[in-house]
Amino acid sequence: MEKIKNAAELKEAIKKLEQKQAEEWKALKAQTDISFNNANPLNILKNALSDVISVPDPSDEKAPDMWMTALSMLAGYGAKKLIVQKSESTMTNLLGTVVQFGVTNLVANNAHIIKMAATRVIDLVVLDKKNYEAAAAEATTENQ
Repeated sequence: MEKIKNAAELKEAIKKLEQKQAEEWKALKAQTDISFNNANPLNILKNALSDVISVPDPSDEKAPDMWMTALSMLAGYGAKKLIVQKSESTMTNLLGTVVQFGVTNLVANNAHIIKMAATRVIDLVVLDKKNYEAAAAEATTENQ
């Protein structure tokens, strides 16, 4: 900043600083409004749900991981529900929570093995169905 030599320059410098302060105040107010809107619990919930509900792009590298994470959480929750059922016992609920975390971690850590096993089972079911249909078609042609 230049050295101020007279009253006119002082008034001009004050005017410029006041304009700068007004601009910065508007920017600060706008940013505060944005921050408050983002911190609103309803908006946080809405953003979280939209992230969960949105279908990931299959070309995205993280998509299979998200599905396996969801599957592991679902498996853990299902295991807990099987153990706890409608029990009001604290120990049963505690055991259910421990089992939930254990199953969730087991499924998450062995996702590739579970995926291979599921693929194998599906292939066996599809092949058995095709073999059954082929055998049934052959039997009907022999009976005619």
